[in-house]
Amino acid sequence: MSNQKVFILLLLGGMFLACKSSGKVANFDDVTSSHQRIAVLPLESKIKLTDKQKVNVYNDEISRLELEQGKEVQEAVERYLINKKLRVTIQSSNMTNAKLKDNKIDIKNIQDQDYTKLARLLGVDAVVAGYIETEKPMTDATATAIDVAKRLETAYLGTRFGAAVNTSTNKGKCTLSLFDGKTGDRLWTYSEDIEKSKGSTTSDVINALMNKGARNFPYRK
Repeated sequence: MSNQKVFILLLLGGMFLACKSSGKVANFDDVTSSHQRIAVLPLESKIKLTDKQKVNVYNDEISRLELEQGKEVQEAVERYLINKKLRVTIQSSNMTNAKLKDNKIDIKNIQDQDYTKLARLLGVDAVVAGYIETEKPMTDATATAIDVAKRLETAYLGTRFGAAVNTSTNKGKCTLSLFDGKTGDRLWTYSEDIEKSKGSTTSDVINALMNKGARNFPYRK
């Protein structure tokens, strides 16, 4: 093999590793032997807009979009996990979010919370938490559901939100981690870049990410 081919393979390998990483603690089975139930938290969400795009969107609208996006991904991860043969039960996102609301937990800053306290509050042995960053809302339905398009200033670009923001693809990154409910220790983590084609649902994107890089999600039977 020529030096040039070797260099290209090494370069591609480095790019692949930079985009995706996954792993769990060596003693996972011992630490989690008593685990029976886990919960997926709403993900902390960030939608990145250019300065031109920000002119057309109010800050409170972006906050609402980010909140909805975090919940969408939470539900997509939950749906993925309940279809897998795991030795733990996945608590429904509806129950999780209701308990968080009843206890006045601000899910906008969910990653700043003490995971041991959240686990006790939710009645679970571990929690899945994460962060997602995209260049636009994961789904057009999110923007439509909160009626963003109707409240934008269209004079600046002469268009609505869907056209002002690139709708053909959506790039970003997603990180998921599993935390022990007793110690708060990180037991498993997974991170990968996102490239969502037009027409893909949030579930499609999460399923693709999990199938590609999170096959080693723990608790397998």
